[in-house]
Amino acid sequence: MAACYVTNANQYHIVDFQNYYKSMRFYFYGVACNRFAPKPLPVVHEDHSSRVLRRKLLMIMKLTSLLLLVACLNVCAKGIGQKVSFTGRNVPVEQVFSAIEKQTGYVVFFDYASLGGVKNVTVSVKDAGITELLRACFKDESIDFSIQGRNILISRKQQAEGFVPPPPPVDLKGKVIDSLGNPLPGATIMFKGSKKGIQADEKGEFTLKGIGEETPLVISYTGFETRELKTPKNTATTFYVILKASSNPLDETVVQAYGTVSKRYNVGSIAKIGREEIQSQPVMNPLAALEGRVPGLLVTTQSGIPGAMMKVQVRGQNTIGSSPMSPTARTPDNPLFIIDGVPFAPQNNAFDLLQNITYNNGNYGGGLSPFGNINPADIESIEVLKDADATAIYGARGANGVIIISTRKANVGKVTMNGNISSGFSRVSRTMPMMNTEQYLQMRRQAFANDKATPGLNTWDSYAPDLLLFDQNKHTDFMKDLFGGTATTLSASLFLSGGSPTNSFSLSAGYDKESNYFPGTFLHDRMSINSGLHHSSSDRRFSADFTTGYSYSRNALPGNPSITSAFTLTPNFPDLLNPDGSLIWDYKGTAYSSIISGFTNPYAYLKQKSDVGSQNLLTNLALSYRLLPGLTLRSNMGYNLFTSNEYRIYPIASQDPFSYYLRGVANKANSSSYSWNIEPQLNYVRKIGQGKLDVMAGLTFLKMAGGSTVLSGTNYLNDQFLNNITAAGTITVSDSYSPYKYHAVFGRVNYIHANKYILNLTGRADGSSRFIEGRRWAQFGAVGAGWIFTEENFAQPLRSVLSFGKLRGSYGSTGNDNVADYMYYSNWKVISNINNYFGSPGYTPTNLNNPDYSWSITKKLEFGLDAGFLNDKILLGVSWFRNRSSNQLVQYALPTQTGFNNVTRNFQAMIENSGWEFVLTATPLKGKNLTMKSSLNLSVPKNKLVAFPGLESSSYGNIFVVGQSVSLVRGYSFAGINETTGIAEFNTKAGGKTMQPVAINGDNKFILGNSDPRFFGGLRNTLTWKKLQVDIFLEFRKQWGPNFFNSLDGTPGGIRNMPVELLDSWTKPGDKTRYQKLTQTYVGAGQTMSYLKMSDFSYSDASYIRFKTLGLSYTLDGEWLKKIKMGSCRIYMNAQNLFVITKYRGHDPETLSFYSIPPLKTISCGLQFNF
Repeated sequence: MAACYVTNANQYHIVDFQNYYKSMRFYFYGVACNRFAPKPLPVVHEDHSSRVLRRKLLMIMKLTSLLLLVACLNVCAKGIGQKVSFTGRNVPVEQVFSAIEKQTGYVVFFDYASLGGVKNVTVSVKDAGITELLRACFKDESIDFSIQGRNILISRKQQAEGFVPPPPPVDLKGKVIDSLGNPLPGATIMFKGSKKGIQADEKGEFTLKGIGEETPLVISYTGFETRELKTPKNTATTFYVILKASSNPLDETVVQAYGTVSKRYNVGSIAKIGREEIQSQPVMNPLAALEGRVPGLLVTTQSGIPGAMMKVQVRGQNTIGSSPMSPTARTPDNPLFIIDGVPFAPQNNAFDLLQNITYNNGNYGGGLSPFGNINPADIESIEVLKDADATAIYGARGANGVIIISTRKANVGKVTMNGNISSGFSRVSRTMPMMNTEQYLQMRRQAFANDKATPGLNTWDSYAPDLLLFDQNKHTDFMKDLFGGTATTLSASLFLSGGSPTNSFSLSAGYDKESNYFPGTFLHDRMSINSGLHHSSSDRRFSADFTTGYSYSRNALPGNPSITSAFTLTPNFPDLLNPDGSLIWDYKGTAYSSIISGFTNPYAYLKQKSDVGSQNLLTNLALSYRLLPGLTLRSNMGYNLFTSNEYRIYPIASQDPFSYYLRGVANKANSSSYSWNIEPQLNYVRKIGQGKLDVMAGLTFLKMAGGSTVLSGTNYLNDQFLNNITAAGTITVSDSYSPYKYHAVFGRVNYIHANKYILNLTGRADGSSRFIEGRRWAQFGAVGAGWIFTEENFAQPLRSVLSFGKLRGSYGSTGNDNVADYMYYSNWKVISNINNYFGSPGYTPTNLNNPDYSWSITKKLEFGLDAGFLNDKILLGVSWFRNRSSNQLVQYALPTQTGFNNVTRNFQAMIENSGWEFVLTATPLKGKNLTMKSSLNLSVPKNKLVAFPGLESSSYGNIFVVGQSVSLVRGYSFAGINETTGIAEFNTKAGGKTMQPVAINGDNKFILGNSDPRFFGGLRNTLTWKKLQVDIFLEFRKQWGPNFFNSLDGTPGGIRNMPVELLDSWTKPGDKTRYQKLTQTYVGAGQTMSYLKMSDFSYSDASYIRFKTLGLSYTLDGEWLKKIKMGSCRIYMNAQNLFVITKYRGHDPETLSFYSIPPLKTISCGLQFNF
């Protein structure tokens, strides 16, 4: 059988495979593989969960990975090179081809008929180019060759001939493949200038009947560039058409559940952030790289402390929450996080058993983020799955959305090394101006004048050591002194990859370090290593992918969150540090704690240190075997182990020596969480007429568990023994462990007809150990459909303007089992710190059991439009969604006489999240030297409680309101400052005003608003001029939230420093001011303070536009790069959180708390290079 490879519209090469086709094997770097077998899809992984074997398992995996990588490096290092060396005397030319393939990775296409009559060659070259070697072989032969990409096509030179009448039409056979030789099933072959054409079959093969020589054809395939060419003169032969991958954004693939899909044929709501966008940001937590960049995804920085938590929420709050009685402590509905097919064991749950400075007073957002162990430099892409079509196949785990993190994989080709190193600095970005000494003393004297009191040292209601004892000219900015330092950053990473299509590897290593802005030697650093191996059989029927990653992170921080109390320390307070750095606890022999009750030297908190170390191991094995054409068996097996070790000390040296009780305290804690999953799958792909059917079915076996141990040692007599827990006078131990098992059966059917009609059907049955036998299983599913209407005939006249148009929709249901484990049992714990009863400890119940609760249900509906204009230079995506969650799982509050605070149960409340999402991308400029790209995303969400039977008579009656958001805020309505008395007044429901709203009515509270953002999004602009690139990203958010007054301690006018704006206070009748009169007592204006903090006075507009990212880069070139064997080199500067435009009354509109550290402003410079 003959073949012809077409390389462009006017050139072709005859290749006669004859009977050799079926057994034809090409050699890639010395390893045989079938050039035309379809590429297998990747898979996931497996491992063990025994706590006893964890350390051994970790060691075995490290050693195994290292040995495999060394072996692979050895093979690839020998097999790949740009130059060729060959010595042979009177050898067949096929040996030369084999040497080229083994040493370069190029593939030589030839047939024996073409080489007929070619003599054996004698040649000797060293480090020669491919062209030089081939010319030496064929210098006396009528053989021609051409190099197309990594393919070398061998053919006989065409001889000039006289006029020959055109031959009669014949049948033409062909095959469409990609640059790696993989068939492209369903490729479209059209006759140019007509509407006639056919589609290739599942092997990429096609037959054109009655075709003449040099007939113009147009061949296209989704995700590849369209080719125009002519049929070869010898139409009796089979010819192969090689298509190149397309650069069109619509043909970009995104990761979905258990596979990938192109944006063109995707009917689900999936957003993607690529590696380039992630690495352009100087962040250590990959979640921070998502902020403002994905529609529907709200990412919020909880604190500027290194390693602090990030709040992540996809399309709003779907549940009442685990702590509905306390909205500030309410846990958000975290999405499911999957890394390389493995559920991330800790998910987005903080680890902070010992409550260091990141502790948030019991509210959500405190603690350290486990994602600090994931190196952003190792990430290839992050996909966010939102609607039913995208998430239903995950069942209960996908109710709140899914975030898939894919790490970098091996590249095929010569071994390359990519490196990056950068260094920079960070500072707290924005703080409220605090009063200096002069302003502070003015405030204090005005407060005494308002109270008609005289400062003294003996009475509590006129106590004023700051006015009578302390230096009136001394000034210390404690906020700047403790939190205004400059932190340094360092980041370095290397990525090594290479290999053949059958055997390839990747290896990466990274180190990141950031110091702290606190005085002292506080440091956060991370080391990471990741590796990957790929193997496929020569016939491409079997493939295996093994990846493993390990990281260690250490975070040294102040161990007491009370350090932020220094914000309000009086600016003229006496010295607190000696020149040698030791603490001062007295003023002229009198203890500070005697002068100011409860005083603690804030610098003492720097000696109460916390040291947290964490490790993350993630390993993944993906196996695939093609049983029959179109039928593939896969198995994903994965394991993830996350551990933390915490150490916190309260040394005697950090305690007030005037205290009657001086004893050291040391706490140690360790926690671990792991997950392992096995997911066998069967996938069937078949072309049916003009359509393509893709059917997938699988099983999930998942086990997760978490446990912790806390050791607390007290009554240390000497700080030297704090590291020895046995030296403590008293030791207490607490321990916990909770396993979770989850099984599922799932399936998906995808059908695409005529490249314009798309249908997805998804089904899943979930079983969870969090429900009692008989209630464990539930069924969920979804349907998604799409119509690419621009493929219809009626849309063809509009294609010059409307180049792409797709309508899509989806509807489905998912479950939720987000409750504590085994709450259907009565769980008990040992009563500690009491004497045993005849040697037996006492026990107490921890929960009231309820066997009747079951799955919560979320139903999702979405409609969307995706459109491309002007040959897809402008892309628009519009989505409307509505999610309704019912049968809520809550901790229902109980009366105190039951002996329990709450019980787990279902409640027939329904919460609805709806909204609009917009994505607009454009390339307004695209020239040889100047290119401009812009993208805008906008989300307009709305949350409301649709139904809550019996709400008014329940314990939630004073928290929720049907028709309002579940994040609503109730409080008093501020009516203004009484111009006569200078005291704040509040509106009553009866229509009047009062200074004491509670005294008029049992509840004079109004609905003030809600903390949901009205809209949010981001704007990115990238401008490239020659080798210079500028990248700007702005994040914006329209919201309403608590201002500084909401969390302010004390009374304005008392012995506490205050923000400068409090000087705008009432001083005399007739004044119109923002703040009521100052007072240093707790009567009158002081008594009204508590009402002000519970009113809309302590809330304000918290909208902002943040200059989130600025990137400047320049790509170097020149002969000097070649001399040092460097492929590319790029220098850059990245800046994060440069400034924020806002009217917010507080430190920062994102953290929304007076005592939280604002986000850090970071500037770094670096170098990227490639060898």
